[in-house]
Amino acid sequence: MGAVVVALAGCDDPPVESGAHELAVTDSAGVRIVENPAEALDRPLPWQVADDPHLVLGSVDGEGPTNFTHLMGAFRLSDGRLVVLGGGDPVLALFDADGDFLRGMGGAGDGPGEWNSIGSIHREAGDTIVAHDPMGRALHRYDPEGEPAGSVRLDAPSRVTPLLATHFDGAGRLMIEGVQMDAVAAQEISGRHWITYDPATGAPGPVVEVSGPSMSFAQGADAEFRALRIVEPSRGGWSGLPAAAAGGGRFVTGEGEALTFREWDRQGGLVAEFRVEVPREPDEEVTPAFRALHLDETGHLWVRAPGAGNHWWVVDPEGAVLGGVTLPVAGELLAVSEDEILLRVVDEFDVPHLHLHHLDRERS
Repeated sequence: MGAVVVALAGCDDPPVESGAHELAVTDSAGVRIVENPAEALDRPLPWQVADDPHLVLGSVDGEGPTNFTHLMGAFRLSDGRLVVLGGGDPVLALFDADGDFLRGMGGAGDGPGEWNSIGSIHREAGDTIVAHDPMGRALHRYDPEGEPAGSVRLDAPSRVTPLLATHFDGAGRLMIEGVQMDAVAAQEISGRHWITYDPATGAPGPVVEVSGPSMSFAQGADAEFRALRIVEPSRGGWSGLPAAAAGGGRFVTGEGEALTFREWDRQGGLVAEFRVEVPREPDEEVTPAFRALHLDETGHLWVRAPGAGNHWWVVDPEGAVLGGVTLPVAGELLAVSEDEILLRVVDEFDVPHLHLHHLDRERS
């Protein structure tokens, strides 16, 4: 592995070697600024992703728990069992480590563990399973065996309306996308916000206002830009999801037109900014600099590169770009653990499947 020279502004210490390119680290009013050169994106990621999946879930027979219609989330519990939000029957299902169906969890209704809708699923400490109910503005919990373990109502801060997008950082912080409506013209959106919630009580905390311009790029039918904030003025509304990710105890937002990412603390304060210089000509048409964000369980930020492929750059928790890797199959990244990648892959019949690939972080 090559050497990274880390330059610390205002510091007389010698450069630190910890990677493969020159990394400039400065401090601006208490905010850590990390700048990577453009060539950092060309470096191969020193990890290996298996070409073939070791497990595939999904069917096309039109019935059963693996007949996924809207595969929106999946993760493993600590003992290897799989929790899958697949939209089949049942909508939320528990499988054993080898992919055999065990049971469903909850269902539509108003009883214990029941919901109006499920927008996303998350794992808390102790393998508690959390389902976000955006229509009911609630969180529903299930114990590791899939039994209902209580629900909490999510209150909204004044003038901020919670929407669908939800992220849980795995360390007791839930972030839900919200928009602040103008007090005079209620249909005008005056800001893009993330509401911090205490998932134990549902009480709202600090609101993070995401800076940077909104993007105006059309969303493809295959939801290629689903992790970018997209504004379509002609339709008078929002389309797609905002550029944000949570995991490994971190919450990071990004701007669609630049490789600039910001990390926020629990009080809604900015603590760090990570940048990669992307050269542009003065008259060059502005296009998205990335297509999706994902924070894995170890706190590494995965950034999906623009274009038709499934190429990802990986940024370590300190803000250094480790390199890029092209995943062996086109698909949406659902979860990344220490040694496994979970992908949503759509077949030729437009049926989603869950693919699980081994990840080796020790070998390139």
